Amino acid sequence: MRPGAVGKVATGAVGALVAAGVVASCSSSPTPSSPPTTPVPSSSLTVPGPTPSPAETVAAGAHWRGLPASFGEAAAVHAAGVGWTTDDTLLYVVLWGSSSCPPVASSPATSRGHGAIAVVTDARRYAGRACTADLAPATTVVALPGGVAPGAAVSVLVDGQGPARLPAAKEGGAPVWVDAS
Repeated sequence: MRPGAVGKVATGAVGALVAAGVVASCSSSPTPSSPPTTPVPSSSLTVPGPTPSPAETVAAGAHWRGLPASFGEAAAVHAAGVGWTTDDTLLYVVLWGSSSCPPVASSPATSRGHGAIAVVTDARRYAGRACTADLAPATTVVALPGGVAPGAAVSVLVDGQGPARLPAAKEGGAPVWVDAS
């Protein structure tokens, strides 16, 4: 053999072994990963459960994706919607936002005096998280603030949008939509 030929043969052999190893590792089927076994605390869940049925007790702070049954189908996207629950001290507040990071209203609402209340969303809830760029309704149950008569007609501002006049619960209290001002 000529000088240096041994080195070229050895380099070629090593290259062939590396290539064979790469091909072998690519041809083996991957093992599917299993879901994590550590439970996720309910306080960290961002996708709430299904809409409660009308027979269920609705509590302040409850939230879920979708509309309450009393709202029917939304014909258009609005800034927000407000309606009475079966408890005249609680309101449904419907907000439109990302379906993967549904907006959540803070409870209780804040009194603005003279039958007016304000509801704000928890803007920091999804800070630093990636959310889908779609629009879907999400509902939060919000308590009336102290000093507001249960079931009374109220004027509602939602995140500065509105106001919308919600009829008294005894007058049928049909849900109202709040449009951007």
